[in-house]
Amino acid sequence: MAIVSDMANGALGFTQKHIDRVIPPEHRQKAYKQTGDFASTRPILFAFMLIQSILAFIPLLLFVSFVASTFLLAVGTALIFTLFWIGVSLAVLIPTLVVTGSVGLFVWAWAVGSFLAVRWAYGLLQNVFPEMQHRNTQDGKQNGTQAKKIGTVELKQFPAKNLQDPGAQDGGEEL
Repeated sequence: MAIVSDMANGALGFTQKHIDRVIPPEHRQKAYKQTGDFASTRPILFAFMLIQSILAFIPLLLFVSFVASTFLLAVGTALIFTLFWIGVSLAVLIPTLVVTGSVGLFVWAWAVGSFLAVRWAYGLLQNVFPEMQHRNTQDGKQNGTQAKKIGTVELKQFPAKNLQDPGAQDGGEEL
């Protein structure tokens, strides 16, 4: 019995300490005195207000607990719903990223392989056909063509010929 009494006194002291922190004892004493004075001067009105407050407390408490539990249920459901759809979208996104990454790697490897193959073929053709090698000319002209040197590569510009449509009348129509 002494243990229960000690626990009750400890709980009461803990509660009193926190109430004192929120509402100082002077303000509480003033409120108690005003309530006692009101109960002495208007006992019927005080009894009516006290009974109404006590009887309204339980439905108000139930309503507040209903609102709080509904809010927590809605938040929990929304969180679970959101996490579910995030999981579904990740289940679609990750394989999509793997596929697009693989396609990107394939396209890059194809481009590099094509570049290396063309470079190898160009080098092979230069060895087979030595006239394809770049020539340095003194005046930039050779065999009726005009050559421009860009870096180490010489580009040839061939003279434009008058190309005519063979099916046209009166000497042909230029293309």
